[in-house]
Amino acid sequence: TLASDNLTGIVTANPSSVLKLVRLIEEHTYDLLQILTGNASKWTLRETKKILPELRNITNQSRLAHLVHSYTKYGRLTPDDVFPVLSAIATWTGGSCGIALRQLKSYLPTHKNKEVKIVEYGYGSSEFMGTVNVDAINNRCLPQLTHHVYEFVNRDDWIDPGADDSKADNNVYQGVHELIPGKEYHTVVTTQSGLYRYNINDIVRAGSMIGQCATISFLQKGRGVTNITGEKLSEHQLIDAMSDAIQTHPVVAGGYMALANEEQSRYDIYLESDKLELFSELSAQVDKKLRTLNIEYEEKRASERLKHIHVYGLSSDACEVIKGWCVSQGIREAQYKPTVLAYARDWAEKLKPLLLKNQS
Repeated sequence: TLASDNLTGIVTANPSSVLKLVRLIEEHTYDLLQILTGNASKWTLRETKKILPELRNITNQSRLAHLVHSYTKYGRLTPDDVFPVLSAIATWTGGSCGIALRQLKSYLPTHKNKEVKIVEYGYGSSEFMGTVNVDAINNRCLPQLTHHVYEFVNRDDWIDPGADDSKADNNVYQGVHELIPGKEYHTVVTTQSGLYRYNINDIVRAGSMIGQCATISFLQKGRGVTNITGEKLSEHQLIDAMSDAIQTHPVVAGGYMALANEEQSRYDIYLESDKLELFSELSAQVDKKLRTLNIEYEEKRASERLKHIHVYGLSSDACEVIKGWCVSQGIREAQYKPTVLAYARDWAEKLKPLLLKNQS
């Protein structure tokens, strides 16, 4: 990025990768310029030193001189300095990726009053690529009908199979031709690579029609899994990590709930306990365990796309209060199951009255 002035486009699945890059440039501008100009820097990673000769060889010297001048004069580089000709970024825009995108836009240049175009990468995952963008101007994506078989269940009617996939047979499935624009659906796919009626645990939204086919956009992961920046944390991973931590530390916890905080790019754990002095150690152990259980979580923590877990204490009656809320909304008390993993946007405000005092 700093070595060349002809970067016109960026393609990456997750916008948090680009956000991490620009923040790195912002924080270490001086060191990066020192490296490119041939001066030694203690900040240089051992692995990076191997490619420095080649990197310096391809560096545009007039651009480098401009960057050094701008930094020397103003103490920083502007978005136009970093991305002088960037015109488009192709990346995911749905789900929690929208949070990172909003933060990223302040780092992007405006060329002749024209903003960098954000192009939807398409609905996809490690299991399959579900859509292709056929209208980059309006970011409309169609399902890949010649590659996969798609089945959909209305979000409100979905019967979660849990660990027993046979329960999914009770769902009423619909084909692509039955999708209604504006409606939300759980997705089941059959792919050429061998997945058969696979519950990918995604919720998608049907959009505007192109011909006789509805466009599709990713909304969020389904129940039991949260996702901030690609880590796909599951309930059972969280429960495993919390069980280990609570057994190791003398914390008597009536219950807990972990919330994916998309705004802060971290997980917040709300714990029915007043042992505030132990929360730092507890947080560290939960984080350590999750990094061993979930390789994607480990990678996102290592690259700092996910920040360290924060633990909050709840009052001693918090779990009963939460249960009362759910029962009052129509859930039968005998069938009530505590929510242990959810999104901060759905729960954080509700939990505020239950927080212990003097917490930051």
